[in-house]
Amino acid sequence: MSSEQKLSECQARLHQIEERAKQTSTVYTSNSIRANQEVETLRNQIKLLEKQREEVQARLSEADDARSRSEAALTNLQVVLEQFQLDKERDVFCATEKIRNKMEDVKRQ
Repeated sequence: MSSEQKLSECQARLHQIEERAKQTSTVYTSNSIRANQEVETLRNQIKLLEKQREEVQARLSEADDARSRSEAALTNLQVVLEQFQLDKERDVFCATEKIRNKMEDVKRQ
């Protein structure tokens, strides 16, 4: 094999290696661009999820406040009803006592 043939083969191999290096570089660049796009997409999804979480937390807080107000109102209503019941029982007792007293007065006469 002559030195010109060897030189030609070496140049051909060098050209192949350079082409593979270009292809590898292109693939790397393409993958890097896709990875950056995916990272940006994921960041946007995180922002959206964080916003949704804040909205849900706000609604949960509002619902908890409403529940607390409802519980307080229910407790107040129960107190009022209990007092009303006690007042009614006292009124019935007093009315019954009056009737008994009148009946005893009538019996004595």
